[in-house]
Amino acid sequence: FFPAMAREEVPDMRQRTAGEGIRFAVVADIHNGRVGMHNGVPQKLGSHAGELLAGFVDGMNNEAHPDVIVQLGDAIEDADIIADSANYHAVIETLDCLDAPHYNVIGNHDMARIPEGELLSLAGLERAYYSFTHGAYRFIVLDTAMDSGYRPTVSPEQLSWLKEELSSSDADTVVLSHACLA
Repeated sequence: FFPAMAREEVPDMRQRTAGEGIRFAVVADIHNGRVGMHNGVPQKLGSHAGELLAGFVDGMNNEAHPDVIVQLGDAIEDADIIADSANYHAVIETLDCLDAPHYNVIGNHDMARIPEGELLSLAGLERAYYSFTHGAYRFIVLDTAMDSGYRPTVSPEQLSWLKEELSSSDADTVVLSHACLA
């Protein structure tokens, strides 16, 4: 899993004591499904995503041992509603094999063809933006939907919620989103 490191160089984070911080892992742009093409050239090898994700899960469970894991969106390479739902479900089933708690962020490919209610249900979410606490840390997940110009946006409702979330706690906070907002 860590090919550039010898096994003894990977610290065993299970040996930490309270107050030593948090170790979290992210996996992004899995693109499970068909091969993604751009101008006739394969760009995303979605047909290999399942085996690669299984390797990630194995590495997290047996080597890295993070405290929490976040899937940062684009779990699937969108094709059609039937394939997309099945592919998203397969990603969630694989991530459910993680030993650490894990959370999902919705990406633009995830929401391209799956209706919002179904997608949220598959992801185990009530809405696409939310917060959670792990230990002394707070995590805020934003929904960065794409506008008609393919630019990530955050709704005014979500911005009001974000302001309230940020002002309601002094905890160290990590803000997560699928698309970069800067």
